[in-house]
Amino acid sequence: MLLGTGGGQRIFEHRSQTSQALVHGDSVILIDTGFNAARQIAWAGLDAGSIDMIFITHDHRDHTQHIGHVLHAAWAAGRTDPIHIYSYPGIGDVIDAGLAEIGNHDAAAVRGLAVLHELTEPGVIYRDDDIRVTSVENTHGMDYSYAFRFDMPDRSVVFSGDTGYDERVVELARGADVLVHEVVYMPLIEETVIAARDDPETRQQMRQHLTTNHIPTELVGQVASEADVGMLVISHIVPVEMTANDDHLLLDVLERHYDGPIVIGRDLMRL
Repeated sequence: MLLGTGGGQRIFEHRSQTSQALVHGDSVILIDTGFNAARQIAWAGLDAGSIDMIFITHDHRDHTQHIGHVLHAAWAAGRTDPIHIYSYPGIGDVIDAGLAEIGNHDAAAVRGLAVLHELTEPGVIYRDDDIRVTSVENTHGMDYSYAFRFDMPDRSVVFSGDTGYDERVVELARGADVLVHEVVYMPLIEETVIAARDDPETRQQMRQHLTTNHIPTELVGQVASEADVGMLVISHIVPVEMTANDDHLLLDVLERHYDGPIVIGRDLMRL
């Protein structure tokens, strides 16, 4: 998904594998680096050599899997300046594993681009004359899982990360121009994934996880409404089987709780 907003900010992802980006002037800022993130950067028409910063929300493969590929793409595009990576402790091991998978003899040079900043506490984690980045912990059933807010001169964009309903995310998003939020459409999950399990206890555990550590559609609308955001962008849609033909199912629920503009994100979409 590529969502281009006014002022040059862009957001994209590859199906359920999350990789999103902001373009700020000549700088590309990535939020997560899921499967095929490097390819999506190219398809989006972005210069991988312009990647200045990467922010990782949490340690799950659908958000980290191709960080090595992204760094390699930046290096291959001629990047020599450092790429600053703000992430949970341990992202260096993921980078090393990714570069080993590529098997490139220039892995050391690629690895040398990465300057790691480990996130262990919420708060303002980056600031310069044009941008301020703030993080809060969210609810994903694990240590070091974050939502991020990017305040820039022309707009503010918030990325929820994977999370259940969390008042900290609501406060982070308050008054933002754009809120990019994950969603779980539980009716279809109930009919498919959960119904396929024979054991009632297993079904309940799955239901509990998906409604506590992720967020059902109606609560996404509630977050957007409570935070009074200018636009709600739905991303990282679960289940992945939902297509554009199912957008009305999400909108029907979201519009009951949030009366602002809503975009259902799809691969390489532009706003």
